Amino acid sequence: MKIIVLHITILIFLCSCSVKKYQADYVLVKKYPPELPEMNISIINDSCGKVLLYDESNSILFFGFSWHKYRSMNYLVINSVSNNDNIISFNKGDTIYCFNKELYLFNKKCKLFFEKETNTTHKLSGKKFVYKSKNRKLELMFVNDSICTLTNIFDCTDIEDEYKIIVQECIYIKEGNYIYLKNKELKSANGSSYIEIPPQNSKLCAFLCGENRKRPFYVGPYSATAYEKYGIIPNITTDTLRIVNNRIVLYKEYYRGSPGFIFKR
Repeated sequence: MKIIVLHITILIFLCSCSVKKYQADYVLVKKYPPELPEMNISIINDSCGKVLLYDESNSILFFGFSWHKYRSMNYLVINSVSNNDNIISFNKGDTIYCFNKELYLFNKKCKLFFEKETNTTHKLSGKKFVYKSKNRKLELMFVNDSICTLTNIFDCTDIEDEYKIIVQECIYIKEGNYIYLKNKELKSANGSSYIEIPPQNSKLCAFLCGENRKRPFYVGPYSATAYEKYGIIPNITTDTLRIVNNRIVLYKEYYRGSPGFIFKR
């Protein structure tokens, strides 16, 4: 009987110290150097995590790790990253230290301190969230408790009128930190992830021009074109949005990447 009790006690102790305890989203609280963009870090499962950067391209960095414990210290050692040329110099061998509801990342070029996120975005009706990039913004407006609109606005007077403002009306349901959308009238009949804008002869929005859509031959990590960074418009079909630290995040697959659209109030 004592052996069984001891076994159960050890099992509970090991589970309480496992990486599952830290599987959550964490919000950046302090950063050095200060010019680094805002970001979130997520521990997805026992071997994988991601960093979401709130920079101009809203890029996502995935990383693999191994879990370690030394006395009372829990830490993750990075063993792979999806992009070695990333803005935070996040590389193989870096260590993330875990303390209850906090994460610390230190390397030669940056010091980052994260806290477990707490969402306070509850009622959406009447609220507007905006994503901005070069000469473009996306407005996510929650008209009432069931209808919302996603409006793409190109600030370019020298493109065709029909592409300056594109509005999609959707039905939505909010469950916890997730928002489920369904488009009332698809803009793209084939159900593609993005609404394609024909090449424009524009000086104000050069990223819509044909030459900025060509993918050059490359060796190594894929680099997005100017059109992919600033010109693609998410085509809402049946999609899921996520509320993260009072922001709303939309991911849509595009070619080799998954551009993230971060909507802020």
